Amino acid sequence: MKYSDFIFDMDGTLADTSPGVFEGVRRTLRQMGAPSLPEQELRRFIGPPLHLSFHEICGMDEAKAMEATLLFREYYKKEGVFNSTLYDGMETLLRTLKAKGCRLMVATLKREAQAVSLVEHLGIADCFTAVVGSDDAEKRTKKDVIELAMALSGIPGPDGVLMIGDSKFDAVGAEQAGVDFCAVTYGFGFTPATLNRYRHQAAIASPLELLDAAK
Repeated sequence: MKYSDFIFDMDGTLADTSPGVFEGVRRTLRQMGAPSLPEQELRRFIGPPLHLSFHEICGMDEAKAMEATLLFREYYKKEGVFNSTLYDGMETLLRTLKAKGCRLMVATLKREAQAVSLVEHLGIADCFTAVVGSDDAEKRTKKDVIELAMALSGIPGPDGVLMIGDSKFDAVGAEQAGVDFCAVTYGFGFTPATLNRYRHQAAIASPLELLDAAK
């Protein structure tokens, strides 16, 4: 295979986490007395840092956005994180790549403790050499989590590494880290219009397509 190491985003790439995320946002907005959002706007919460989404989508200032983030986390860590399912074919993909001797990692902007809890809940924790997420202050960038996942896995450089993700954060982070990028078009992923805005070596419409795309 062209690639020996694979880094996966979490939300919208490994798993459909939208039910828990959507409910968490709805509850948070109700608690804060803020207007509810249509589903099209809720979809924008999949992927980016939470405080940034509350700021940009809901128009909250920095203090309100952080308050909303803390309220969301209280619900999400207890209930929402577990309201997620792997995309069809994902576990087969992971176990096939692992059987080939590939190193697999998770690099997400979801809080790291939540990411670890989720891969354990989904029964795929044993597939990964590292699961890296955002720190408590949400200061890590996508480039940071990619590079930290590589360092924890003993990968000295970007050669032979492929990042798989569904958002501009994944595409930009991969480019900044110097690794190749595979864009996801299933779930909440790239559309034909948005895909052309970012450097990518491949695009897949389902998880198992990666096996051919990575050859």
